[in-house]
Amino acid sequence: MPLDPPNPYRVENQFLLLRGLVLLTAGVAVLWLARAIDAPLNFTSASASQGRFVLLATGGVLLVLLGIWEFARITRQLHADIGPEQPASLAPEIASHQHGTSEAALQLSEIMRKGALPAAKMSSDLARLISALTAHFKHVPLPLRDFVQTRVANLIAALGLLLLFGITWYFSEQRAAQELAAMFYLALGAALVLRTYAQSAARPIALGPFGLVALLAVALLGTLLAPQLGDPWPALPPQALTLVATAMLATAATAELLGLISGLAQIDPPPPASTASEQIALHIGADPNRLLQEIDRELRRHWSAGIPNRRYQWPASMVAADAALGTFVGSILEESQPVAPPTARATTWARCLTLPRFTWLAAFDGFGLMLTVLAVALWLSVGRDVANGGAPDWVYAAMGVILFVVGGYALRQAHVLWGRLEFESTVLAIDFAGTLARTCVVRLRSEVFAFRNGRPTSRMLTGLSGDSVAARAWALWLAERAARAATATPVPTSVPSSGSSSLSSSASDADAATTSMPANAPRETMTPATYAAHAAQAAATVMVATDAARFGTAAGSVPAATPDPLSATQIEPTDLRHERRCPRCGATVAIGANLCQGCGSTLPALA
Repeated sequence: MPLDPPNPYRVENQFLLLRGLVLLTAGVAVLWLARAIDAPLNFTSASASQGRFVLLATGGVLLVLLGIWEFARITRQLHADIGPEQPASLAPEIASHQHGTSEAALQLSEIMRKGALPAAKMSSDLARLISALTAHFKHVPLPLRDFVQTRVANLIAALGLLLLFGITWYFSEQRAAQELAAMFYLALGAALVLRTYAQSAARPIALGPFGLVALLAVALLGTLLAPQLGDPWPALPPQALTLVATAMLATAATAELLGLISGLAQIDPPPPASTASEQIALHIGADPNRLLQEIDRELRRHWSAGIPNRRYQWPASMVAADAALGTFVGSILEESQPVAPPTARATTWARCLTLPRFTWLAAFDGFGLMLTVLAVALWLSVGRDVANGGAPDWVYAAMGVILFVVGGYALRQAHVLWGRLEFESTVLAIDFAGTLARTCVVRLRSEVFAFRNGRPTSRMLTGLSGDSVAARAWALWLAERAARAATATPVPTSVPSSGSSSLSSSASDADAATTSMPANAPRETMTPATYAAHAAQAAATVMVATDAARFGTAAGSVPAATPDPLSATQIEPTDLRHERRCPRCGATVAIGANLCQGCGSTLPALA
């Protein structure tokens, strides 16, 4: 299973490359126009030619820097590197020498036991409206839900401002009033775009119903006051601000519409969720904390690619403070290193043209690139007029700024969806209560948005599937380890009345599977997988507890079945059938590991 996912920014990098080339070419062209101006340097007096030279040189350098900035963005998105701390954990981690838990870990444990993802609460009226109009909106990840909600709010605001501006301009007979209204709506549109532009791309905040009503009410007030305030204002160039305001509101509304369609195309039906758990009675008379040490060692054997697991819950001691609970009490919760699923594919143009979720993203980026090209064309027209000594059309320059900002805004919003990555991991939960132990193994599917190398990105849980074979393997392994740790005279254990006979016989069968071997026979190193294979042949009774008073029945749990020796798997998909030794400490490590689980040193690459 690959550790690093395919680069999701391959297509986006091509758009950024074209945008950088357009800006860089425009900057060189403007510098060439500045070089053609014959303006000798004179620090005692300024001339018109010197002013034109400084203006063009400054604009050319700025365009070149903007183009270089786009190239720098590409260099940060050439690879999707996943390190030991990426993506972010689902709960606060606990160090190997510490113990405890957290509220997020308890919530994750509850999700595993129920076998179902909780639906999101639609707190705002706008979210409830979108949920009513869009299927599965309650089950989408939080970043995507915020993205769609922000696009809807901004689209309503932009269309409302555009409509009110058209009404104001149509019913205002004075040109000064029209230009004043244009200035007013231009400021409102710029505030709307820049507000979203300045926020975090991964967690935008949409305008709520109150914010939308307040914005449109202020716009309506400007519509009513514009004809009365237009007289004292000086006359501006014909239709100057009208064109700029129209360009701002129209392009912003188009960008929000494309962003909304792109976000809706990302919504998928929720995958089926399930869980798998096994309950077993343990017979142990030795120190129960030795079992914790055995579990810790076994978990280290299953590190994915040599990267430590994420530990979310670990008991301080398995000795119960309450005698009513018996001998053991405590919970363990660990997650393996999230890795890319085997079905992960690189984002190519072939996939963009066949999958709607990528088609609309490419159209979104194409719109941003088109606005950038139009902005550069307007700036070059203004630069040519300045170089020739004529009167430049500053309306074109202002429209160029508007188009450039909205184009960058479109590319920035599309980046959130381009950076959507899927991960798979395995979570193991072990609960001890009295003489009962329950193991639960679930394969998790999670996603991140706006992924960035070198920075942990928030990860959202999107699916879970129970692994009954792995859960049973761990239950049998616990029984075998507990039997090994027992003293020569076993200490009687107290088993609840419900299902006591089945638990006792199952535990006895598990002990018989290990004690029936000759004393001088070599003992095989037992793992959850190998023990599941042996126990399938030696034990005819399924060791499953039905003590609902202690653990309850997990919703969606997989019914117990006799484990198949051929299908018994490890908790982690690490190939442990072939092992090798660490050259530094001599510890046995997995064949696919990069780090030694014993000393932590880097292992040499396999030939």
